[in-house]
Amino acid sequence: MGIFNFFKKKVLEPDPDLCLFRDLYVIAFGNDGPKLSKSSIDIISEAFNPPLNLNKEKSKIAMKANPDTIQDCYPIEKEKKDIFLKLMVLLWVRSGNHSRAATKQYIFNVAEKLGYSRIYVVDEFEVMESCPF
Repeated sequence: MGIFNFFKKKVLEPDPDLCLFRDLYVIAFGNDGPKLSKSSIDIISEAFNPPLNLNKEKSKIAMKANPDTIQDCYPIEKEKKDIFLKLMVLLWVRSGNHSRAATKQYIFNVAEKLGYSRIYVVDEFEVMESCPF
């Protein structure tokens, strides 16, 4: 075993569910700190419903995994991408802590990987922030 193998992280196989959960958890923990709020848990639970139908076991794996070991693997279906972006933005908006510029930038980066422009994402933020619920 070489010295560089000592520092090497085991990278998980590409998996859209793990990737989506990783991104939701990064945003939720970035906003809530070490403990998830009830609001964040409710929003993340939406990922288990149609059309995303994410696997609950994979949610547990994503929670325990080092985020750096989960590879990017985003959905290709427009409907799933739309819902995922909305969940990320909603997590950020509902936290009420809008001083988290790094978390907002993370959303912009993921949205770009999903194929969305920065202008489109800004519009999503404005819609969610003006939403009464």
